[in-house]
Amino acid sequence: MAGGATDRLADIICRNKLRSIGVAMSAFEQREGRLPMNLAELFVAEKLPGDAFLMPMDELAETFELASGAQVKTSFRYFPDSVDVGRGPGDAGALLIEIAPSPSGRCCLQGDCKTRNLYGEESRRDIEEFGR
Repeated sequence: MAGGATDRLADIICRNKLRSIGVAMSAFEQREGRLPMNLAELFVAEKLPGDAFLMPMDELAETFELASGAQVKTSFRYFPDSVDVGRGPGDAGALLIEIAPSPSGRCCLQGDCKTRNLYGEESRRDIEEFGR
């Protein structure tokens, strides 16, 4: 596939994963009255599949540990208090941001559980710079 088609496919996969995570997060919040403290809590409480947080061929994926000791990989960084991502009027802060920077856009899940892409500087920032 050409670069543009590959980027488009990755964006579709990313948005679909984030939509599914958003559904799980909403269910958790409705039941518990709060957002999960971390991805491990969400993963266990919502009985998510092992690859729920993982993008295909993600070399920058991070790992979190479950209470059982099992390791789960994630392509997204979770910000339970949400972070500002250069949002416009009416946009909620981001709860999950794709770890890998991308010049063609970086996916995020907003506090209202809607997905959007970050472009420009936000799409290229190191994940460690968010939330500072």
